[in-house]
Order: sequence, then C-alpha cells, then structure tokens
Amino acid sequence: LVAALVAAAAAAQDIESLALDGQIAGDHLTLELRLAVKRLRAGEPLEVLDGQVAVLEVQLPPGVELVPEGSKLRLVYAGGFWQRETAGDVRIRFAPLQKTEGDKQSVGFAVPVVATRRLSVVCDRTGLEVELPCARDVVRDRDANGADRVSGYLGFSPEVALSWKTAVRKLESELIASCDALTAVTVAPGT
Repeated sequence: LVAALVAAAAAAQDIESLALDGQIAGDHLTLELRLAVKRLRAGEPLEVLDGQVAVLEVQLPPGVELVPEGSKLRLVYAGGFWQRETAGDVRIRFAPLQKTEGDKQSVGFAVPVVATRRLSVVCDRTGLEVELPCARDVVRDRDANGADRVSGYLGFSPEVALSWKTAVRKLESELIASCDALTAVTVAPGT
C-alpha cells in the first residue's frame, strides 16, 4: 500500500533520476539529495524529506521554495495566472541528526519522493565500517579519488537508515619479552 501511494505521488509529479550521495568526514555525515522534477504543479506541494535534518545548501528551479512543515520539507510552487506548473533540477545538501550508541553513529530519515533510489556514502578513512540496513545489493568499492565508497539501492520503503563506527581500530603490538635459548650438548668418550 505504501509503495503504491509513493509511486502514485511520484507519477503525479513526474520525478526522475533521484540520487542520494553522502560523505562521512570525521564523525559527521552530510548528504546531498538530487532529483529532476519534470512537473511540479502550483498548489500541490511535493514532500522530499521527512526527519530531523539541518539544511545546508539548496538549489531549486525558479519560483520553487523549500518549505519546512514540522519535520517534513516540501517543495512548493506558487505559480502564476499563466503558469500553473514548473520543472527543473533540485539539489538539497543536508546533515541528518546523528545518534551516538557507544562507538557507533547512526541516522534515520525518510525520502518519500520515489520508490527506488540509489544511496552512496564516501568514507574519509579506509576500512570504516558502514552499514546500510535499508539497502539492497550493497557494494563496497573505491571512488575516483581512491576513497572507500559504500553504495546500495533503497527499495519501496521511504525510510533511510545507516550507521558507522566513528573510529577505525588499528591493532598495534609491542614486544614485551623475548627468550632466546641455545642448548649445547657435548659428548666426550670415556665418561
């Protein structure tokens, strides 16, 4: 039912090519939501994010505003007498509220725009343990700059969740004691 509603909302607004790319730097995560809106009608707001997020940067088509309503962020086009719909590319850079659980950070929010989306997170440290429990076909590879990247596809649920350990543990060892033993056996005739 939820998938049908999400698909119906996306079809009514004509959304294409949604991507969700993130970067972990230190203990912090920033994400960028990019999508192409082919038709946004006046008076029909489009919900793009739901959750506790801090918006850092926004690029919107002319006449479109990003309006907060509680924990939801919606694209709103006022339109005019002659122009009742608009189109264009949307880019929203944001930082979701992080929760700390021991040495792990986690975030959760919803992107109710379209049913299938790609999520990709670039790590600032090699070997950083990143989990995407909401994604399918999760792959760990390297981006063009050689940094670790974890990516997967989000399914029909609008919920996005990911977690990562804040530090990469490197084990070091130190020699505390060593023992060298030499055994010499001497045999003499007549003894």
